[in-house]
Amino acid sequence: MSENQPTLRELLHGYAPLQERLDKPEGGSKVSANALSNVDLPALRDDPFVAGALKHAQPFYTADRRGEIKVCSDRFAELALDLFPHPGDLIDIFAQVEKTGKEVVRTDKLSRPEGTINLKSRHFALLDPSKRIVGFVGIYEDLTAVSNAVHKAREMENWLQDVIRSSSDWVWSTDRNHNLVFVSSRISEVLDVPTQSLTGRYLLSLGDFDPDDPLSTGTSADMEKHAPFRNRILLIKDHGGEAHRISLSGVPVFDDEAGTFKGYRGTGTDVTARFKAESATRQANQSLEKTLDALNKRNDELRIALERAKVAKTAKGDFLSMMSHELKTPLNSIIGFSDAARERIHGPISAAYADYFENIHKAGTHLLSIINDVLDTASMEQKDVSVRAARLSVRELAEEAASLCGTESHAKRVDVSPILTKSELCINADHLRTRQILVNLIGNALKFTPDGGRIGIDVETCPDNMVAITVWDTGIGIPFKDQGRIFDKFYRVEQDVHHNNGDGTGLGLAIARHLARVMGGDLNLTSIPGEGSRFTLTLPAASN
Repeated sequence: MSENQPTLRELLHGYAPLQERLDKPEGGSKVSANALSNVDLPALRDDPFVAGALKHAQPFYTADRRGEIKVCSDRFAELALDLFPHPGDLIDIFAQVEKTGKEVVRTDKLSRPEGTINLKSRHFALLDPSKRIVGFVGIYEDLTAVSNAVHKAREMENWLQDVIRSSSDWVWSTDRNHNLVFVSSRISEVLDVPTQSLTGRYLLSLGDFDPDDPLSTGTSADMEKHAPFRNRILLIKDHGGEAHRISLSGVPVFDDEAGTFKGYRGTGTDVTARFKAESATRQANQSLEKTLDALNKRNDELRIALERAKVAKTAKGDFLSMMSHELKTPLNSIIGFSDAARERIHGPISAAYADYFENIHKAGTHLLSIINDVLDTASMEQKDVSVRAARLSVRELAEEAASLCGTESHAKRVDVSPILTKSELCINADHLRTRQILVNLIGNALKFTPDGGRIGIDVETCPDNMVAITVWDTGIGIPFKDQGRIFDKFYRVEQDVHHNNGDGTGLGLAIARHLARVMGGDLNLTSIPGEGSRFTLTLPAASN
């Protein structure tokens, strides 16, 4: 207890600020304030009946005109120092009652180890028959249990409200005539209308049930039969005229004793957003189904077209192979007889006939080259190109290819001596196909290298166990705009009138690159227009 806190005896016997009033009591007799501190509790406390009542009674007290506590319950005595921790607190209440002539009502909260105690007290004057103040009375009511109950009820209400908010948008109830008697506030947020405007209205007048849902349209009949209903779609327009889809559910309520129908209780949930989402999903699914049907139809058409293309491709390949074979047989005879006539095997011929046979031989050889390219292209498309890898000398391959191009090289004044390489490197490749590539590259170099130029072959090893065979020339080169397509089938570089040597089919380089890749290598180009070209064939190196 603090130094300024009164003792229980002081509290029960009164003290300042009534001292001045007590020094001048009515009747003229002067009573010393010091004498009050020596007053003992009434002798009535010695009565066991009174003592028992005071022990178990709620907190209360009575005080005389001078403010002296005459009688109090044990509970008040126990709480007094906590209720009035400062001297004069209780006397101030007496003074207020005397001044105003009205009772003083106050509430107190006391913290105790067992919990908070909530008290409500009434302090009023005790009057004699002449309406004069003869004393004071204070009665306390312990509201702790009530306060706790209210607190728990508020918690339960909040919990129920949370459950309602999480499970539905509004709660409603009707009387026996289906008029709304209660509507929760959440519906006001949904419909943008005050809750009061809904109370008292006929439930089914709020909107129309979804005409596209037979179950919803039967709600009125179910309510007339006092039957429960669930998830009925009620269309309600908000203040702005926008329609909301409310999923309505309700159960009938009956009197527990009489069994009579009292009305409905239910919930409503705004499912507008969900309905729109589901509607959008359905439309998207329908659109996807239409798209899928169109794609399936298109795929069927593509499959049919693909099958037709395969048949056409096979037929084309078969036709080219057959025609090429049929053409090569008489063509070989033409080339052979014209060559024999050129060599004058059966005797001398005139110069005119010699020129004829020379032209026949050149035309036949050119035509045979075209037929061979066509055959190779048909094999490429049908993936029928077969290779037999073997250990091959690069030097020997270069010599063979140079000898096969010898006739054309002798006809032009081009230095071909660098073709005969001294490299001892070996590759692992198909002999016939590799020689075919080199012949093609050397032939192109001779074709596009003017008189006085040079042609050669460089050989070197590359990373990844590869060998690079580069056929180079100092010819006219290839324009930069054409270098990206030089290996396309049937693509031919347009030359000017001074270098119009492009009399091929445009298949040779495409075939050469394809053969190189089939054998595990590649064919690439670097060229500078006006300075020459370098075609590099890379093939796997032969193991030692």
